[in-house]
Amino acid sequence: MATIAIKLYPPYVEFLTIKKAITKVANDPSFAEMSPKQIKESFGRSATIDSIRVITSNDLTIANGSDGKPVVSVEYQVVVPLV
Repeated sequence: MATIAIKLYPPYVEFLTIKKAITKVANDPSFAEMSPKQIKESFGRSATIDSIRVITSNDLTIANGSDGKPVVSVEYQVVVPLV
């Protein structure tokens, strides 16, 4: 059981780091006026600082929400062999 926790810890921490970087961009006061390029650049800076290597800013999906504000999402998969 401890082996599984040890193997799953790094991807989980990386997920939290990615989530934090996206939240940081979304909490920027000028977020609602940012272009998709500016959003990706802002995330890219955070990703570089936080050493995010699983995804890049090009992996972000940016769409307009029902309120007209950008909605940022990302899909990625990490495979961890447990044996």
